[in-house]
Order: sequence, then structure tokens, then C-alpha cells
Amino acid sequence: MAQKPQNWGRMVRLGFLGCGFMGQGVHLRNFLATGKCQVAALAEARPRLAAAVAQRHGIPKIHASEMELALDPNVDAVVAITSEVLHRHFAPTLLRAGKHLFIEKPLSTSVTSAQEIVRAAQQGNAMLMVAYMKRCDPNVERARKMISDLVADGSLGAITFATAIDLGGDWIAGYPADNITTD
Repeated sequence: MAQKPQNWGRMVRLGFLGCGFMGQGVHLRNFLATGKCQVAALAEARPRLAAAVAQRHGIPKIHASEMELALDPNVDAVVAITSEVLHRHFAPTLLRAGKHLFIEKPLSTSVTSAQEIVRAAQQGNAMLMVAYMKRCDPNVERARKMISDLVADGSLGAITFATAIDLGGDWIAGYPADNITTD
């Protein structure tokens, strides 16, 4: 488990990896709204999108890759809002560089790459957080109880696979849907 940094409690300098729909529409705005961090850098594969988002949100530095974020001494932690299939490509690099990392669920698409990501966090003494906010959603909690009760009384049988789709609620936290897009 990672140790708390010596400078714990000061303003966290974030790097953002990815500024697509969820990155802009939810995560970037919410992190900026906390007042407890500053977005010091942005890495985005689409240069025009990166420039426009950086300008809108006052992000001072744009990087071309996660490697540049990993090497940036002005970045303490990275928020990576990308597809889970990409996590295995960038997470180990950032974590071994000692960058604390916040990524979306799921951690990985395979056990092998998930184990590699966890090892990288240990090697870099970096904290890794996989965002999974639905665990505390009232509807998810209700469904969990219903399924547990059905399993306990034997009426459901053995569960071999489960999936859920939840389209309810204000999942963009009241923000306008005004994301920047490029071609």
C-alpha cells in the first residue's frame, strides 16, 4: 500500500489523460469544482481537442502522451478517463513513475494486466483508485439486496453471469452538455 506523500494536504497538481465525453462532461469539471486541486497538464491524442479544452479550462500545459505526463515534475497525480482496454498500456508507466492514478472501472480487461497494474502501483509507491460510484447508488444497493435474498433462499439458483444497465439519475451532475468536440 502506498504511503501518504510528505506534502499531503497541499493543492494536488493533476494531469488529465483523455478529455472526451466523460473526461470533459463529468470528471474534469468535478475535479476543478472541488477547489482542492489544480489541473496542471492535459494529455490527449487529438491535438485540436486538447488545445480547445485546455483553453476553456485554463490548463497551462498540453502533453502528447502519458509518457510526458509521467515525466512532468509538476504533476502529482493523473486522472485517466479512457477506455478500459487502454488501461494496460498507460497505467503501469504512470504508476511506476510515482504518479497516483484515478481511472474508471473496470481496472482491466484481463487478470494478467490487472495484476501488472497493481504491481506497478506497488513499485512506484503510488496510490491507485478505480472509480466505481455505482456501488453506493440506491438502486444498485436495492438490486444487490434483492439478489442476495433470492440467492439465500435458493429461488434464484447459481449465478454464472450478471450485467446491469442503469440509465437513471443526473449522472452529469447538473452540468450542461456543452462538451467541446473536433472532427
